[in-house]
Amino acid sequence: MDKVARIVSLDFHSAEAKIEYRKRRVELQSNMEEIELVISVDTADDSIMSIFVFPEESALARTKARRLELKHEEVFGDLIKERTVFDGDVGYWFQKIQSIKYLGASYR
Repeated sequence: MDKVARIVSLDFHSAEAKIEYRKRRVELQSNMEEIELVISVDTADDSIMSIFVFPEESALARTKARRLELKHEEVFGDLIKERTVFDGDVGYWFQKIQSIKYLGASYR
């Protein structure tokens, strides 16, 4: 499988900072066309873990470059306390297409 993934764990300064991050992030992601799938999981009131899936390594590299171009650290730096990132090959993927009924974002 050629797909690659990036897993990002974010801890925020507060629950309110997490909400603000989500609002800004949804808008920013519309400019990152290389991403095939994003799953964001609330792991605590002030933290999230997100999984980003890309079609190949070069798409991830282009997204990293785009992130720098869009000054991600400047846009979100005031909200994030700690950021941990893992990149790797997707070894397994299972998805029931007919079960997808909702596509959107929650700002809670």
